Amino acid sequence: MKYRKALDSDFDQLKKFCDKHQISVPTGNIITFIAEDNEGKIVGVTGLKQIFQVEPLISENPLVAHSLYRTIDGFIQGENIKSVRALVEKSNDKYMSTIRKEGFLVIETDKYILQKEY
Repeated sequence: MKYRKALDSDFDQLKKFCDKHQISVPTGNIITFIAEDNEGKIVGVTGLKQIFQVEPLISENPLVAHSLYRTIDGFIQGENIKSVRALVEKSNDKYMSTIRKEGFLVIETDKYILQKEY
């Protein structure tokens, strides 16, 4: 068994493997890793995705909070970042309508979000 980072030349076989398991082929800002058997057949796949996350935005003044958000929003667009996440505690549900107005969509409601520090 061989474990390695996927190469461009693996794409056709990777696509077939992903189609078989009804998942999307990892693309974009995902670094893909594969497991190959002794004949070079892909038998497993995983990916590593870089996620940008808005950290808590805290301000006693709503105008300051809005301006802070606009500042990072401008940075995000200037850096051509394609996806940003924000975690909102259930206790801060009152802010959800404002966050949704900024274009954020709820993407996970039934999963644990885990983190490991290195």
